[in-house]
Amino acid sequence: EPLFRSGKETSFGVPTPHDNDGIHVRKSLHWLHETQTQKGDKLVTRRVDDFREKTQPQLGSVHDPIKDTMKVPEEHAYGITAKPDPYGAGDLIHQRDTHNFLRGKDRQR
Repeated sequence: EPLFRSGKETSFGVPTPHDNDGIHVRKSLHWLHETQTQKGDKLVTRRVDDFREKTQPQLGSVHDPIKDTMKVPEEHAYGITAKPDPYGAGDLIHQRDTHNFLRGKDRQR
């Protein structure tokens, strides 16, 4: 009797489950956290959600991304309000004395 038998009737170990289409190989090539993120809910911050709501056009309405910035009262002043100087550019160019500043008086009639 030979030391090793060969043939279809002989097998060693347990049969390995396999698929000729390679479905198990495809599953093994995906990382676990990638499959969990695909199946799970997407987390979106409130800030991003508000931004998308403002910038994404809605069906049936006009897309105006700056409409919230247009809500300014009429008495609103942009920038810093400063008192005007007692002298003008012409006074500085002609080096007038502080008592002789015109500040646009030369244009008045």
